[in-house]
Order: sequence, then C-alpha cells, then structure tokens
Amino acid sequence: MSCEYYKDGGYPCGKTAAPGSDYCSKYHRCPGRGCESQKSSREDLCSYCVESEPAPSRSRKKQGAGITNASVRDDGSVTIRASGYPTIRFQDTTLNTWSPDGSGYDPDQDYAGFILYGILDRETDRLIGSLNGVGCSPGTIFLWDTSCGSVANCSSSEARSEGQVHGRVFHATFNCSVTAATEIDRGHFVIAEGFAVQNGQFRSRSGVFNGGRFETPYHDGTFEMHEKTMGLVERRVARWMDE
Repeated sequence: MSCEYYKDGGYPCGKTAAPGSDYCSKYHRCPGRGCESQKSSREDLCSYCVESEPAPSRSRKKQGAGITNASVRDDGSVTIRASGYPTIRFQDTTLNTWSPDGSGYDPDQDYAGFILYGILDRETDRLIGSLNGVGCSPGTIFLWDTSCGSVANCSSSEARSEGQVHGRVFHATFNCSVTAATEIDRGHFVIAEGFAVQNGQFRSRSGVFNGGRFETPYHDGTFEMHEKTMGLVERRVARWMDE
C-alpha cells in the first residue's frame, strides 16, 4: 500500500506505508504536541487531536515551537529567522482587540487570536505593508471575542474549513481567508502564531498558524507556539485582561 500523505502541491507521497497505517514511517505519526498516535486516514492529526484542537494535547513530553527560531531580548526586541529567508525584527508588540460592544476583557467570554510576524511576498522576499487595507506590521497581535458576529457567523466557507476558530479570526481581521492570502498566484507566506484565552486561561495551540496546512519555512510543524514568543504574547494579553 502506498503512503497517502499529500505533500505540498497536492501530490501523494507514494512511499510504502508503514504497517497498519495509511502513511509511510516519515508521515504516519500525528504532529500534535507530545502525541504518539497515528494520524487519521487522510487527516493532518489523529482523531484525538482533531477533536481537541486548539486545546493542549495529552502529553507535554515533546517541546513544541510553532516558530522554529525566535529570540526575545530583555529590551523587548524580537528576532524571527528562517534559513534562506529574510530575518524579521520588531520592537515590542501592538495589541488590537475586538468585542461585540467594544468593551475590555470579559471573563465569561472566550477569545482567539494570533500574533502576526509578517506576510512575505515570496517573489520580492519582502514583507507586505497591508492586506485588504489592514496593516501587517510585525509584532501586531489581533485578538477577537469569539462571540463577535464576524467570527461566530463567518460568511466564508473557506475560512470556516481552515480550523475551529483561527481561520475565522484571520478572515474577520483581513476580510480574506488564510488560503486566499497564501494562494500560489499571490505567492505569500503568512507568518504567524495562534493562541486563545479559554475560561480565563491562555492556550498556545493552533492548527492553522503554528503548523500543519499553512506551515511556512519559519515554522517547525508543531502546533504549539515557541516558548519565547508564547511568553511575550501571554504577558501582553495578561496586561490587557487586568486593565
């Protein structure tokens, strides 16, 4: 039996599948953080991780790091690197939040968001300044109350199919699905990490931004944020929650 893993471009791997699996030895393990299960047939994750995303997986034995190479200095400067691609640098973060009534943090609501490191034009090797009129400055955090109509009732079926919530949050921000932002003829990499605040707890997991379908050369394929950037974002969101 041939491996059913679909590589970039939609072509199956074609190697001999591992015993009892739809995938070869390289691809048949679920990439969920610490997960040792086999992936579901033709799925990016095993059935447990599909059901539990974006909550943390069962084990924390494996160190996850959505962004592969990140450094955060004491002065707040951040550097994101990927071999063969432009180095991204920014100073501190900017937090943009949305709620139905424009108020601050509500402990009875859940939130989902992402930190954007940039959208890279692969033809020019430069970060674009905006997408559909919305600024794309590195270090910008976009955080949505998930009860907002543009998230909860997202009109884009493409965005709804990209994940449980982060695809819809991206669409609510840019009026554009992640798929459309990265389509081949536009040649963009969306370099970001996703997170959530659920029941007052910070969650650093995203199957849309941190790994999987929209993985970029800046990512390592796991679904957790890098520990350095996770700390940076968690502290900034905690300040907002305490305001």
